[in-house]
Amino acid sequence: MDCDYWAENCQIISAESIQIQLNNNLLNKLVALGHFFIQQKRSMLSIGQKHNPTIQLLYQISKDKFENECYAEEEKLVVIKDLCFKAKTQFEKIVRCLQNGGDSNGKVLQYAEDGLCFFQPSRTKIQQKSRSNTN
Repeated sequence: MDCDYWAENCQIISAESIQIQLNNNLLNKLVALGHFFIQQKRSMLSIGQKHNPTIQLLYQISKDKFENECYAEEEKLVVIKDLCFKAKTQFEKIVRCLQNGGDSNGKVLQYAEDGLCFFQPSRTKIQQKSRSNTN
């Protein structure tokens, strides 16, 4: 595109504008960068130009940058799944206790207090991990 001000021209990258160049064996680095961002594929195996050195470099940089973040997210997911399982178990105990004739021995209150005692430290631990991962 022509530009009327300080720049001589303005180059806009779109899927259509780079389509012809994608047939080349060796992509221009700017075209490779545009292709990488336009495709938005998680895996290099899913992109058409997976053998291009610039594309490979971009995926390596992405992997290096986001690998630790993915691990942290997976770790959080495991903790959340465990918390959900334990919460479900506590609620099942409370429901069974109430279905079997009420709360004659204060079991419902004890189960609820046990849940609170378990979940409060877990909540604090998750908040601390979230703060340390964002720093």
